[in-house]
Amino acid sequence: MRNRGSTRWLQGLLDLDAPVRDYVPAFSLGDAAAAAAITTRQLLSHVSGFEGDLFIDTGAADDCVEKYLEVIADTPQLFAPGERFSYNNAAFVVLGRIVEVLREKPFHRALHEHLADPLGLTHVATDASEAIMFRAALGHLPAEDGGEPVPAPVWSLVRSNAPAGAMLAMTARDLVTYARMHIDGGIAPDGTRMLSPESVAAMQTRQVEVPDFGLMGSAWGLGWSLYDWAGGPVIGHDGGTIGQSAFLRIVPEAGVAVAILTNGGTPISLYLRLMTKILDELAGVTVPSLPVPP
Repeated sequence: MRNRGSTRWLQGLLDLDAPVRDYVPAFSLGDAAAAAAITTRQLLSHVSGFEGDLFIDTGAADDCVEKYLEVIADTPQLFAPGERFSYNNAAFVVLGRIVEVLREKPFHRALHEHLADPLGLTHVATDASEAIMFRAALGHLPAEDGGEPVPAPVWSLVRSNAPAGAMLAMTARDLVTYARMHIDGGIAPDGTRMLSPESVAAMQTRQVEVPDFGLMGSAWGLGWSLYDWAGGPVIGHDGGTIGQSAFLRIVPEAGVAVAILTNGGTPISLYLRLMTKILDELAGVTVPSLPVPP
């Protein structure tokens, strides 16, 4: 892995290549040396190396992300920081805590005030109490008898994992508005500059190569999955909670973004049918078939 691109983020408040502890001294893991060395860049590109699927409930109060860092303090290190890629939800919760410290407000407020509101997004919910103000979809799971999908027992994952996308919900229109900001070099629809052109480019710069299993691309940038598809380049990210799945693909050079939101059924099959046709017709991009095991 090589460090490339701009290192100053959050309006100059954050150096991506400085240790996380420079900003969040409480960040601890089972491997003390690793915790002292891990950088924000490594968190963003999923190469920090510690166990990542930790969906621990620390309550619904505004301090839930801060408390999450306390309960992962003994989390084991699976490999040395920077050694390889392993998708890490817990790392994005740590990133959320960095945002809270530097913005001096809870993550959900920072998300609204520094992203959703300036972009003019109209249907964004950071938890169920906000989602209920809109026409919110409930996830559905396969029925045990093979019949019609049944309603999921919960609407979202735990709030402590909100920075990893555990509770965030919005319309497809709002999601592609966010994508358009990246296509337009960091500019919101009303002309507000959200990100510098250097930061937009840095997010799309390869940080680590990934075995190409189809949905996760062949490399990872700073938060973005990168796809080496004919007609590209293509960037994107997917997400899934209990019975709900989302897919986002962006072809920056063609000015095309496609968002698919589902709440049950067979979402990957739907994604393949729709994304293959839409990206071919609108952007001249060929979506490859998913690999098949021997």
